[in-house]
Amino acid sequence: GIKNIEDLIAGEKRILVYNGDIITNLPLEPLLERHFKLKTDATLALRSDGPLLNVHIDSAGFICDMRNTLHNPGVQSCLFAGIYVLETTFLSRLTAGKIESIVPPLVGRIRQNPRSIGGAIIDEGFWYDLGTIEEYNKLREQVL
Repeated sequence: GIKNIEDLIAGEKRILVYNGDIITNLPLEPLLERHFKLKTDATLALRSDGPLLNVHIDSAGFICDMRNTLHNPGVQSCLFAGIYVLETTFLSRLTAGKIESIVPPLVGRIRQNPRSIGGAIIDEGFWYDLGTIEEYNKLREQVL
């Protein structure tokens, strides 16, 4: 996980994380601008359409639930695009040497401080999740 790069980014205030199983050309500027505006621990790139709309945002654009863990539907459900800005101080919430999703630590932080995680809805560009062989083959057929 990203905790394992902590020594490589010593001195950095924040990092941009891009999950390796996605292909996209969505613009990153709105994500970065939103992160600096909200001053959150993390800001996630979201899409308003997609197969898994399980990230809920409130009227101000803060994430209020993920995977329906906190039972807070917010005002809009979105897809997490697998790209996010993370303050390096957040890495202290992760366990070294453990393979884990970033989602449970994000939910834990939302539970502690409801306006600590932001969202930026970015519907421009294409976005594909290649996390399964089926999805990879589907995209491959579209491209070829």
